[in-house]
Amino acid sequence: LIESGRFPINRHIFRIRVHDSLVLPEYLAIALNSRYVREALVAHAGGSVMTMLRLDALKQVLIPVPPQNIQAEIVRRVAFAKEERDVLQKSLQQKTQALSVLVRDLDLGETA
Repeated sequence: LIESGRFPINRHIFRIRVHDSLVLPEYLAIALNSRYVREALVAHAGGSVMTMLRLDALKQVLIPVPPQNIQAEIVRRVAFAKEERDVLQKSLQQKTQALSVLVRDLDLGETA
């Protein structure tokens, strides 16, 4: 959440400890960055000049915690989706570079 730049830090940093027997840390990271939790955090953030997230507001946000086997499946699916995204981004980058070369060669009259 801090990395997203949505909430300024005011001399306090929240440390969230996870009971590994109940919650997978990877799942918690996914849940905290989900639209559902983000919207709840934004709704609980306050401040008249600068929006801030206070500890009491953070305590009011409910984070869904399914059984660990479902958490593990969610983690697996998110990891797979990220891998697919990375492959597609690399392919897009390669095709964009090829298109640039083609357009450059057209400008120079080097194509057949």
